[in-house]
Amino acid sequence: MGAGRSWRICGGYPRGCGHWIRTAGHGLGEPPALAFLVAALSGVPSVGIGVALLWLRPHNRIGLLLALAGLIAVGLAAADNYLSVAQQLTTDDAGSLPVSAVAVALLQGSWMLYYLPWAWLLMLFPSGRLVHRTDRWLAAALPAIVVLFSVLAALGAVDSAPQRWHGTD
Repeated sequence: MGAGRSWRICGGYPRGCGHWIRTAGHGLGEPPALAFLVAALSGVPSVGIGVALLWLRPHNRIGLLLALAGLIAVGLAAADNYLSVAQQLTTDDAGSLPVSAVAVALLQGSWMLYYLPWAWLLMLFPSGRLVHRTDRWLAAALPAIVVLFSVLAALGAVDSAPQRWHGTD
């Protein structure tokens, strides 16, 4: 595959997705469905490039991290969509889906998972490996920071009512 052809394919992907969202996305209903679609599609290029790198060079950590970043984006989009559908069903009295209060609380800080593989990827740049001992310690500490933040976010008070400016109704 030539460089021009691969550039056209990579350059055409965002335009094609944008056109599809503008045309076919209108029939999807509520904005949460469109938000889920956009969030899930944001992980697809990363998964595709990561799997291609793993196929070409199985011992390459970069491909693994790219695939992990895409899978996290798709997984968190699916979890958010499940929770919004469960909330909508409960609000409309149309039934219910099983939802764990602990899972909902822990998902409050799950947005930090988006950044974990990208931080590891930046730590591996440019040599493809962790050079210093402090890099290894930091790479091991990053997941602990994400877990600690998620637990602290779950324990924190969540105010679901919108904040109003002082003196307005």
